[in-house]
Amino acid sequence: GGAVNRARKIMMRQVMEGGNRHLKLNCAKETFEGMKMVREYDTFDEEVFSARAQFLRKRTRVVEVVAFEELVFTLTQSGSCSVFSRDTNQRVCFLNISPDEAIRSLFLNKSNQS
Repeated sequence: GGAVNRARKIMMRQVMEGGNRHLKLNCAKETFEGMKMVREYDTFDEEVFSARAQFLRKRTRVVEVVAFEELVFTLTQSGSCSVFSRDTNQRVCFLNISPDEAIRSLFLNKSNQS
């Protein structure tokens, strides 16, 4: 089965010349095998972004997602950060305060829930 196949791949990592690089290439498919899309959020809003800086006016891909309790935080490559509610599946707000502000990273501090 699957467990025997994984065990064999790990064993082969130890004896093969490619080592860990070879294992990563062979296990990449299994890493995401059981995942499926549950919800889809749109981080872009034409009306809101028309007043923003030029670099925030175009669609860019999502680079970070942080989920905490009923909120989902998404950060795009352009620096736009959106917050969505899991309960309503609607956007709650944007975290970019000023029109030219770009957010570069998200961090969840679990010890004080901030």
